[in-house]
Amino acid sequence: QYRSNSMISERVKELERIGFEWIGPKGKCYDASWSKRLNELEKYKREHGHCNVPQQYKENPQLGSWVNTQRRFYIQNKLSSERVEALERIAFEWIRSTGRPDDASWWKRFGELEEYKRGHGH
Repeated sequence: QYRSNSMISERVKELERIGFEWIGPKGKCYDASWSKRLNELEKYKREHGHCNVPQQYKENPQLGSWVNTQRRFYIQNKLSSERVEALERIAFEWIRSTGRPDDASWWKRFGELEEYKRGHGH
């Protein structure tokens, strides 16, 4: 098992050279797992016309949870620009609409207000 400082760097480099996928703290797998979920989300969008997977999606509970996590990481600025771009290419909505007609518009305007406040200090 990989733990920081438990393997000499030469061995780590050799494993990475052959494409070894590291499992990090708390079982977090990096690129392969993320790409798998993105593919699942693309399939969901083709079938449903949107990316708003319910958090308790019975057909694929992990996908619903993953979508929620991406939104949370985006808000916390923990999502790489490459991942943001990949999600935006499929029209991912960062703020999930509750279904009320004015909801998405309200959040859009709220974001504009935050940006104005940052730029003008009031």
